[in-house]
Parts: sequence; structure tokens; C-alpha cells
Amino acid sequence: MNETKSTKKRNPPYLPTGVLEQFIRKMRIVNIPDEVSTKTLRAWNVAPGQEYHLRSALGFLGLIDEEGKPTAEFAKIQVEGSQWESNLREIVQKAYSDVFRALKMEHAKYDDLANFFGQYSQVSKHKMVKAFSYLCKLAGINSPAFDQPPEKTKAPVVTKKEKRAKPNVPERPDSKKTEKMPTVGGRNLGHDWPEIIKALENWDLEGRKLVFDTMVKIEGKKHEEKEEK
Repeated sequence: MNETKSTKKRNPPYLPTGVLEQFIRKMRIVNIPDEVSTKTLRAWNVAPGQEYHLRSALGFLGLIDEEGKPTAEFAKIQVEGSQWESNLREIVQKAYSDVFRALKMEHAKYDDLANFFGQYSQVSKHKMVKAFSYLCKLAGINSPAFDQPPEKTKAPVVTKKEKRAKPNVPERPDSKKTEKMPTVGGRNLGHDWPEIIKALENWDLEGRKLVFDTMVKIEGKKHEEKEEK
């Protein structure tokens, strides 16, 4: 094992807490590896795609160095009982020292943590808060900041179609609806069309059809003659 090396500051972890939990359980039953590589994590059945994030988290916590080799801190999470919690508390407080210096955890709120981690990433700050809260709880560190507030009510989303929609203006009581007349080739057959239909009510079906077809042909011919002129 190597002693912790002086390295550049890593961003706080923002991986799923389930991945951290799986790793912690695994540490109880495996020997300290020569190197915590991507291949090693895959052999430990770490969720696909999370290997890099877990290695970064272990580096942030000081459990591995830049080359992925376990540090002296690594062995501290392989003990049992109250000593394990005490060791993890020491590791968390050291890794997140800037958080504990900036905030009084006994009085801090969730928004305080979110704002603090926002300096690292606005996109991942809530995930960082979740990972930090999870590790603190395991280490016996409690704070009201770990209680996530209820989700804020989102404003209704107005679609483009709704924006373009015309307002529904109620019809005036005295307004008159214009009766739509039948057309042929875009030509209105005239306002006398309803009267013609009414006059044919007593005719049989074949007779009404014959009159209707004849009128349509006449009106269609008139329309074509007009278009030619």
C-alpha cells in the first residue's frame, strides 16, 4: 500500500449511492488489491458505466492514489463494528474538509449544500449533495441539511400549438350564422338551394337524385364556362 500522495483536488463524487453501497459491502469480503483499476471494478460487478465515477470517488476520498493504488486509508474501511464508522467519519471529514469549514452542519439546510456544491457543477450539484449525505449518514454525521425539501411546483408548460390558438370568443346573442350553401367546383349554388331541396321532399328517391344530378351538371357547366372567359 502507498501513502496518500499530494495530488490535485478532485471534484466531489456524484455517482449513485447504490454504487457506493455496493463497493462498501464488497470491501468486507475482498483482500486489498494491488490496483483498483477499471478491470478490478468490473470483476467486483460494479454497474457498467460507473467504473470511472467510482474510481474518481475513491480518489477524492483518499482511498486510492492517482495510479489507482490503494493508500493507507483503504484498509481503514475493511474493519468491523464501531471502528469502521469512526474510520469512515475521519475519511469523510478529511475529504470534505472545505464543506465542514464553510458550513455548520448542525444548522445547515439542504439549499446550503446545493449552493456550496454548485461551485463545482450546477448540473451535478444535487447528485453531489446526495452522495455526501449518504456517506455522512454512514459515518454517523447527522444534519438537517440531509433532508431534501419537497419539489417546487413547476409552472405549466404552454405548447406552441396552444400559443397559436385563437381565443375562444363567445358568440354575440344577436349574431346570425350564415348558412353554408352546397358548392360545385368552388361555386356556390345559390341561396335558393334550400328551397329546392324543400320542394323535393315529397319526391321519391330516384326523382330527387335525378333533379340533383341535373342541377349539379348545369351549375358545373356554368362554372367551367365562366372560368374559360
